[in-house]
Amino acid sequence: MLSKYDRGGYQLNANVSAELPQDEAGVTSGESTNIFTDSFKAISNWFLSITGINYLLGFLNAVPAFLIAIGLPLEFAYAIGVFWHGIGLFLIIKFIGGG
Repeated sequence: MLSKYDRGGYQLNANVSAELPQDEAGVTSGESTNIFTDSFKAISNWFLSITGINYLLGFLNAVPAFLIAIGLPLEFAYAIGVFWHGIGLFLIIKFIGGG
């Protein structure tokens, strides 16, 4: 099984530019000259996308976004969102804690 790699059939992809953070397009014009804001946004977005945390955050934000989208009052959607995020955080901590 590994003999094809011993014969040189495997090529290492030396182009790692796809793994580097992209330019942050979401920075507003007032922040575009601030290197700290730009760096933080680029690094945090890169970290969230590489680790898959964006998927988890999308799941956690689904209920409040849905309630706002169907036209419920913002206060009600916010209150349900707080409970949803609190329960989600509690379940994640219980899952990590093994119980």
